[in-house]
Amino acid sequence: MTPGGLAVATGTAASSRAIARIAALARAPAPLLVVCDFDGTLAVGSRDPAAAAIVPLAQRSLRRLARIAAERPGRVTVAVLTGRTVTDVASRVRVGGINYLGDHGLQRGTFARGGGPGQVSASFGRGHEDSHAPAERLASGVPEVLGRPDWLFVERKGPSVAFHVRMAEDRLAARAAVEAAIATVDAQTPRHDLAHYRGRLVVDLRPRTAGGKREALEMLLTELRPGSVVAFGDDSSDA
Repeated sequence: MTPGGLAVATGTAASSRAIARIAALARAPAPLLVVCDFDGTLAVGSRDPAAAAIVPLAQRSLRRLARIAAERPGRVTVAVLTGRTVTDVASRVRVGGINYLGDHGLQRGTFARGGGPGQVSASFGRGHEDSHAPAERLASGVPEVLGRPDWLFVERKGPSVAFHVRMAEDRLAARAAVEAAIATVDAQTPRHDLAHYRGRLVVDLRPRTAGGKREALEMLLTELRPGSVVAFGDDSSDA
């Protein structure tokens, strides 16, 4: 646990430590902020990003937390913080009354308890409007340069774009090919402010000044000023 009361659990090896920390957090001053990643945390990792589904126990746990948040305002706030878009992750989590932060915090949305994920509307952070066009050019151009391989999954996210390589047999070679294709497209297009953020199985291009999940969490801390925080994730971008 950090001096500010932040507990970060990354991967199954940290599960027992996380449980002990959660027990301590239950006795900590309110409000409690619970932040969860989706892929590899609420959902089991999948070779096909489109096939990812929330673990039923995780969904039930989020619903219980959402009920506590509704019945005891000011006691707990729950947020799902993910690289996916808000509409995508809300359709997979399907829990109302919690906060959804998509695209590493660039998008935000929620829908009421008892409602459906179709009611969620995502709002984009300001200042990145000029990134939509170059992100779309890359989303269209990179698959074309690569010959539209079956292993490539392109995730369009407005001001950013992600190229997933987890379906490739040789993921290191696939990621290198994606990065080379990005350079090819970049050489043919106007300059832009999109920067590379590499996960284990994805190449993410996001506005250079947008930050990542750490900055999104810091924003939540500033807004909510919680007494305690617990955050769950499985990738380097979650730490």
